[in-house]
Amino acid sequence: MLHSLLFPYRARYVGWLIFIPAALLGIATLANENFEFAFLTFKLPKEFFLTQPFLTGDGGYSIVNFTNELAALGIIVSF
Repeated sequence: MLHSLLFPYRARYVGWLIFIPAALLGIATLANENFEFAFLTFKLPKEFFLTQPFLTGDGGYSIVNFTNELAALGIIVSF
């Protein structure tokens, strides 16, 4: 494998610093479905969804929380 295309060996510490909180957040969201961060809750128009399972009757808007997506993105970036 070409060594010029790899990250330096020191980068593993950054990966661990991202992985551990992201993994704990992912475990918390899997263990408790009501676990979510309030700052990751957004009100999105219905045009963002192909299907409408999340409609709340609030004028065509849907309340969506992105806590589990943040955990998955953190794990992917850390790897």
